[in-house]
Amino acid sequence: MEILARHKNRVRIEISGYKAIGLPKQEAIDQIEKYGIPYNYREKQVWWDISDLSFHEYNDEQLKQMYKTCRLAGKMFIYNYGYLSIVCCISNRMFLMNKYDECEGEYIKVSDVPAEDLLKKIESLTKLEFSNMCRYCTGVFSDAQKVVPAAEQLITGIAL
Repeated sequence: MEILARHKNRVRIEISGYKAIGLPKQEAIDQIEKYGIPYNYREKQVWWDISDLSFHEYNDEQLKQMYKTCRLAGKMFIYNYGYLSIVCCISNRMFLMNKYDECEGEYIKVSDVPAEDLLKKIESLTKLEFSNMCRYCTGVFSDAQKVVPAAEQLITGIAL
């Protein structure tokens, strides 16, 4: 918490209000508030079915529109086993599917970047108009997606 507090002008913690998991949320919130770390509590958060990871033949204009209207793309960083991307939960699956080679320039292999160049590389990710990772998404918040009930989301997540 002390490390996060020292960087609170660059950090915001997201806390899910998802009811299926009985984690000690209030204890976490108490600590976050004690240290003055900015946070959001999302009371009505739900899980979406993203189990369809098939490739879609979107053209660049379709990808730009999807990326622009997506609630997640370009708004958070994902760090997986040394790779940093700025897309969404789909990029997690991309790593597990060993598909990062299809998305050159859209992620950073942190160990390959000298520390003095890392900020510049991260800034380049924030300027993306779309990601090829989006070709494996049906649109997390589109009409094609469905909300996954609490008991099923754990099974769906494990099945991926």
